[in-house]
Amino acid sequence: LSPMLLCLSLLCTTADTGNEIELCIPSSVDGSLQSALLVPAPRTQPAPLLVLLHWWSASYNSFDTALWRAEAAQRGWH
Repeated sequence: LSPMLLCLSLLCTTADTGNEIELCIPSSVDGSLQSALLVPAPRTQPAPLLVLLHWWSASYNSFDTALWRAEAAQRGWH
């Protein structure tokens, strides 16, 4: 994923529910839209990004991420 494509994807969000932003990122293979979820850190300075991967046959919301989200929030990470 190129930085430019990521920037464009961030501008094309599909939903913003409080501190969660659902993104639609076009696949480089077939152009289909792939959903992802971004939970921004509550600060304006640069922060690390925690990336959680899921099984190929599942979606980003198919497993419980509560512990990872809590840890990222405690550390001030995206």
